[in-house]
Amino acid sequence: MSRCRWLTSPGSFLTSYDFQVEIDGATLPILQAELRATNMGENADDPEQSEYLARVHWLDARPREQAVWEKGMFANQNVVAKLRQPFTLQRLVEVFRVATNETPE
Repeated sequence: MSRCRWLTSPGSFLTSYDFQVEIDGATLPILQAELRATNMGENADDPEQSEYLARVHWLDARPREQAVWEKGMFANQNVVAKLRQPFTLQRLVEVFRVATNETPE
């Protein structure tokens, strides 16, 4: 399994045509990478119809077998969601040992 490392800062977003990733030390457009989302390149040349991708800076990554889940945690099937549920936030801070001075909105 290859490891990906993001090339730009979190908060940026680009069309699928312009988005680049680094895989095993090589930089390439994501549309040339091995993808599960095989239709991601549809309308890539049309800024109004293209898929847009946002960068994520992962602080910790674990195998599926070590996934963190407890009854009562926030779950959402939407593409984008803002995590505000205090129980889930607290458990994730504890499990991933993340120091934070932010309070949920």
